[in-house]
Parts: sequence; structure tokens; C-alpha cells
Amino acid sequence: MSTDSRSVLIHQASALEAGQFDRFVLGATLAGCAYLGQTIPYGQVGYNVETMFLYSLLILACSAMLGFKRIEAGLNATKMNSKYLHHLEMRNPEAAYLCQLSMDTWVDKTSTFYRLRNLMLMLGFGCYIATKVFATYVK
Repeated sequence: MSTDSRSVLIHQASALEAGQFDRFVLGATLAGCAYLGQTIPYGQVGYNVETMFLYSLLILACSAMLGFKRIEAGLNATKMNSKYLHHLEMRNPEAAYLCQLSMDTWVDKTSTFYRLRNLMLMLGFGCYIATKVFATYVK
């Protein structure tokens, strides 16, 4: 087995596991949204515990949306990488360069969505826990 084929295999395994991890985190986030949607108390929007719970749910839903956007950006980056490699094989450097620029943009978006998704996920659960603690002391 050559060094080139090992690196390709490692890259394929890494890409597969990253996609599986993104889908797992998205599924867990959506499950958290479903749980909160069923269990939190609802009431008038205002300065109260019910509104604090609603904020937790909204932040978690925002995290799920960012998870979808990360998966979409990753798929677009892969598509542009495929086009880039195709243009290189066809010896079309101008088109390959344009694909590379687009691919770089999508790759940057994946990392941005990754960081934002994780931040919102932690904020959502942090807000939920803080609200549960706060609600205990308010009663």
C-alpha cells in the first residue's frame, strides 16, 4: 500500500466520521428541542420563568438550524472540491481556480457553523439548567 493510498483512506474515514458526528449532534439537538417543547411550562411572555424556558428552547432550535447549515455547507464544499478536481483533470486551470475560491468559502462556512452550533448548543442547555435552578429559588 502506497503512502498516497493510505492518506486517501484516512481522509475518507475522517470525512465519514465527521459527517456521522454532525448528524449525531443534530439528532441530539433536535431530541433536546422535542424534550423541552414537551416539558417546559408555557405562559405569558414577560419577565417570568416561562419566558426563560422559552429562550432556552429558541436558542436550542437555533443550534439545530446551524447544524443543518453546517451539513449543507459541508456538502457544498465537497461538491466544489469534486468540480475543482474535475477541472484539474481536464486541464482547465481558470475554472479550477474559480472552484477553489468557492470551495474555500464553503470550507470557511463549515467551521463558522461548527463553532456557532456548538456555542448555541451550550448556551441553550446552560440557559435551561440556569432556569431550572432559578425556578427552584423563585418558588
